[in-house]
Amino acid sequence: MKTKLYVLLILISALYAWGQTPVSMSESELEKMKREPMRDELIGSAERIVSMSKDAEAQEVLDFVKRRSMLGLVRSNGVSLLDTPTSNTVVAFAPVFPEDVKALQSFPALRDVKGGLGSFLLDAAYPAICIRCDRRLSWFTEGMVLLHEGDHAKESFERKQKARMPDDAYADELRVWEFQRRIEREAGGEHYGNAVTNAMRLIKDTVAENGSKIGETFGNPGFYDTELDLAFGKAQSDVDRTSRQTALDLDANFLLLEKAYTGDELQKYKKLFIKLAYRPEYRH
Repeated sequence: MKTKLYVLLILISALYAWGQTPVSMSESELEKMKREPMRDELIGSAERIVSMSKDAEAQEVLDFVKRRSMLGLVRSNGVSLLDTPTSNTVVAFAPVFPEDVKALQSFPALRDVKGGLGSFLLDAAYPAICIRCDRRLSWFTEGMVLLHEGDHAKESFERKQKARMPDDAYADELRVWEFQRRIEREAGGEHYGNAVTNAMRLIKDTVAENGSKIGETFGNPGFYDTELDLAFGKAQSDVDRTSRQTALDLDANFLLLEKAYTGDELQKYKKLFIKLAYRPEYRH
């Protein structure tokens, strides 16, 4: 009986000691353990899109994110890095979890993340790619959000290197959306082409019915074209479907605008549509 009790005490002591080790992990180490799998998942999704699209610019954006970013954490006063930066580190990669979203409320420049799936933040210390990780998204949507925000980050860094002033905000957003719509066409193949044709027809029907103009409507509110599931895999949630359909409607509107306008006038109307797309009721 004593032997059994002694063995039991040893086991209890060992379990207690095991539970106390390692001695203590720093907050940054714990946060890295939590966020690294999400970063790796997002990068993996973007890699699949690059492989499907075979787009050279998309590969450059992905390479920039992989080589030049470091895992970051959203704080109420900005974004902090979770490791010691190297000479290659020029941007933070900050997956946004539910507890991080609360912090955004006290930092106006970060509030954009609440309405959409991602944002590129020009923070005082390190710019940051912020991506929502509290939504159920398909791998394609995850990867496309990363490439979209990664393109913003890459352009911002290169602009700074050349001491070149940025164009207005909507010009930069337009440039990135032109990049995204090309990637989606390259990756989506025939099924995405069918979805674009359907969206263009719906938009023209809506314009004819309500007397609006091309570039002023998203087609049929609440509609989701299942051709997108055939092109990119099944959407995982209403947020996922809304994000995909918004991008599709933007592409279809741009194609219709390209048939109606040229030159500076075309760019003007595309920027106006981007402004419409970023109204709260249309957030992607």
